Amino acid sequence: MAKASGETLAKDYVIRETRQRLDASSKPVTHPDNIMDIANYNMGQYRMSWCI
Repeated sequence: MAKASGETLAKDYVIRETRQRLDASSKPVTHPDNIMDIANYNMGQYRMSWCI
């Protein structure tokens, strides 16, 4: 549906936004402050693909 309407796919949006936050963080990726972004990034790549 998103492809037909020209919207950004949820999977692409989640991956792009969380990757930008991780890149902007001055802390290592494994730092506790980045755990939710890592989880969202991984879920965006894996689980969201099942929804599309």
